[in-house]
Amino acid sequence: NIQLDAAASHDPNVILSENTAVKWAIGNDNSTDNLRIRNAAFASTVLELTQTGKLGIGTSSPTYLLEAATDTSNEGVVGVTQYNNTLAGDGADVNLSRARGTMAAPTVVQSGDQLGSLRFKGYDGSDFTDSARIQVVVDNTPGSSDMPARMVFETAADGSSVFKERLRLDSTGMVYIGDATDIAASPRGDLTVYGGAI
Repeated sequence: NIQLDAAASHDPNVILSENTAVKWAIGNDNSTDNLRIRNAAFASTVLELTQTGKLGIGTSSPTYLLEAATDTSNEGVVGVTQYNNTLAGDGADVNLSRARGTMAAPTVVQSGDQLGSLRFKGYDGSDFTDSARIQVVVDNTPGSSDMPARMVFETAADGSSVFKERLRLDSTGMVYIGDATDIAASPRGDLTVYGGAI
C-alpha cells in the first residue's frame, strides 16, 4: 500500500510534473473527500469522483451518476464512433436499459414501465427546467425475448414546465398525434390525428 497523509484541512495529492512544471494533480479534496484530478497548476477540475460514486467531467459537483459540463463553445458534445469493415449493422449505440428488482436479482419489467428517456432542459434564470422529452415505455405484457414498447414525444407548453404528450408510436406501428387522454380513449388506425386538421 501507498498512503499519503496530509494535515487537517489540506489536500493530499500526487503531483505529475515535467522539468518542475506541474501537469496534473491527483488527490483528495479535504472539504468533500472526493477524488479529484486537476490540470496544470491546479487551474480547474477535469474529473471528480464523489464518495457516493458520481462522476463529474469538467465539474466538481456532479448531480447525476455521470455528468459532463463545459464553458467552452461547441464542446458540449458526447461522441461515440464505431469503426468496422465487415458488419453493416455494427454502428455506434447508446443503450438505455431497465429492470425491476436489484442489480443482484433483476426482475422483469411490467407494462407501463419507462425503459428510458431523453430529457431536454433550459436554464430559466434560477434552475434548469424541463422543456421536452422522448421516452420509451413498455406497451404490453413482456416475456422472454418479448419486449413491446411505445415511443412517446412530449413538450411543455408556453408558461409551463409540465410534459404533455404530443405524438406516440405504439408497439403495433400505429402513430397518434394528440394528447394521452385522446389516444387512450379512441385509437383509430395507422395514423390518427386528434384536435385539428392535417
